[in-house]
Amino acid sequence: MLKLKIMNSSILIITLNYNQTNFTIQCVKSILNSEYENFRILLIDNGSSEENFNELKQNIPSDSRIFLHRLEINKGYVGGVNFGLVESKKLIADYIIIMNNDVIIDSKAIPELVKTCKKWNNKAIVTGKCYYYDNPGVIQTVGFKFKNKKTLTTYKIGEGELDIGQYDEESERDLIDDVYWLFPSELVNEIGLYPNYYGFGYEQADWALAAKKNGYKLVFTPEARLLHKVNATVGKNLSPYKIYWYLQGHLMFQWKYISKIAFIQCYLLTIYEIMAAFYYEFIRLFSTSIETRFPFIKFIAFIRFHFWVIFKMDKDQFNPRIINR
Repeated sequence: MLKLKIMNSSILIITLNYNQTNFTIQCVKSILNSEYENFRILLIDNGSSEENFNELKQNIPSDSRIFLHRLEINKGYVGGVNFGLVESKKLIADYIIIMNNDVIIDSKAIPELVKTCKKWNNKAIVTGKCYYYDNPGVIQTVGFKFKNKKTLTTYKIGEGELDIGQYDEESERDLIDDVYWLFPSELVNEIGLYPNYYGFGYEQADWALAAKKNGYKLVFTPEARLLHKVNATVGKNLSPYKIYWYLQGHLMFQWKYISKIAFIQCYLLTIYEIMAAFYYEFIRLFSTSIETRFPFIKFIAFIRFHFWVIFKMDKDQFNPRIINR
């Protein structure tokens, strides 16, 4: 009876495509192989090239549960997800799953996510085990734990560990990642959309903390598994895109959620890191063995954070890649 009740719950799965047809099609196919059937996929093309979008349309599986939307202009990750959350109110569902397009989800994952959320009286955002796509026995993350609650700095639980069953217990987490997570659709009405002043990074942490303040738990369940092609969307760890948005987002996030005394300490540390980046950039002029620390990009992210504090503006349109050409 419980299984029937779980399977009868309707789910809307939101995922974005941006010039990654192959990744997106593989992701969609893995969803269609799910043991869960009562779902629809809201696939949002986030301003891809005409060629990529046409390729996506021609090769996406023919299934009435797939709803493909085209955004003519790329709205960024947050803008794309928020478009999906607004559309979700038209495609009424009991639960929403937000999922990256560079993942392959296990066939048992979706029913496990729903079962776990029901177990927590539908007052939870639920995620599961995330493995590296290229090394499927190794964990990328099973959630986050605060290493410093005063500054809300975190570390990934289980990152890089071989899975030998050490995280096979369902439990609450300090923070979780929206590589994939499930939540009751009612949550959107309660706390609103993703905060639209983030570019990439920290928007999911901000939204998760807003949910926690509203009485929701952040829950990890070990039976919901997927493979993740890490950094496929935003590039390598030292991409200018990530450097810029992570630094700006980090400052915004801490400004909102930590004490002003703790923030001043983090603020001064950020200034030190930017100065060190300029120093290493100078040294790099004389040595090819030292990697760039992107000092100008960090400095601009730092300055633009102050504009946000003053004006509380939406995400700016700065493209950090133009500095690094």
